[in-house]
Amino acid sequence: MTEAIGIVKSIPQKKMSKVFDALKIDEDFENLAGRMATVRKMAEVFNEKHWPDGFHFVSAEHSGGDIFLTCDKKFLNFVRDTLKYKSPCIALSPTELLQKLKTTSH
Repeated sequence: MTEAIGIVKSIPQKKMSKVFDALKIDEDFENLAGRMATVRKMAEVFNEKHWPDGFHFVSAEHSGGDIFLTCDKKFLNFVRDTLKYKSPCIALSPTELLQKLKTTSH
């Protein structure tokens, strides 16, 4: 996955439509281009060691998820400390999610 993300990062946005045409990708171009741009943005901001988790994080974001649940404390800390990548989707540990649910249910 890291190699694929590196490839996406290396393709300039202006050449993306030519790549899609060459690969005969039938998916809606704007939707796919939007996802590719999000992956590229993540790859530019996140350390390469976080790319696999970052890909899942931006996938959750793209799918409209409000919460990305992970037990990886290093990834959680990285996402929270990275001011360059803002997302409507927040990363939480299972414990943090339970605390939020308890707080809102009272």
